[in-house]
Amino acid sequence: MKRGVLLACGLAALVAGCGGASEPLGPGGGGSAHDAGGGGEAQAEGSPGTGDDDAAVGSDGGVHGHDAASAPDVGVTPEDAGGAPDVGAPLDTGSPPPVDAGNPGLTACQEACDDQGIGTCDANDVCVITCSGTASCQHDITCPANIPCHVVCSGIASCTGQIFCPKSPSCIVQCSSAQACQDDITCNAESCQIGCGGAQSCMGQTTCQDGTTCGVGCNGPASCGNGVCCTDATCNLGTQQNGC
Repeated sequence: MKRGVLLACGLAALVAGCGGASEPLGPGGGGSAHDAGGGGEAQAEGSPGTGDDDAAVGSDGGVHGHDAASAPDVGVTPEDAGGAPDVGAPLDTGSPPPVDAGNPGLTACQEACDDQGIGTCDANDVCVITCSGTASCQHDITCPANIPCHVVCSGIASCTGQIFCPKSPSCIVQCSSAQACQDDITCNAESCQIGCGGAQSCMGQTTCQDGTTCGVGCNGPASCGNGVCCTDATCNLGTQQNGC
């Protein structure tokens, strides 16, 4: 009996404050602020600390507001977005090695000039034969056929043998030093240019034949000792007489 009375009193206390004056229900039959908090203190509407950003429990039991946990940021990779993965810069395979002008078989000039040990082809595919030292090239010089040729006898007493230019587009012979080009010079190229600027240079017979144009300059003292013969279509001999 005594336990039943206590239980009844406890229930009454919950409803009416266990013997205290009961508080009237609010409009709409709602409880007081103490009743709404289940024994805890609830903040009054509009009081400090309460705002729209606070979380609220809805009738569906969900949590609403900015205090609710946001979804994790999983990120987007380039592959997810449809882009190809970055595989890095393309490999540099390097440029091809430079061409060595002295290698055999590269051009017709190099095959006929460099490979035969006659001279060196320049950038214009002209076979250049250089005799720049004193008494250099003490032998006959023959340019390659069908290749433009340039014979440079700039050393003193250089090019003492015969110089022959076979059929080719052009041939230039320069005897610029003293006593250079002591033997015959014969040019059968389409265009021949022979310069005898050194003293006592071009002392053999100088001949232009089977070509189109020939120019001979005997400008050195006592040069062209054995005269000049030109049978080309055009002969430019300067002050020298055509001995043909």
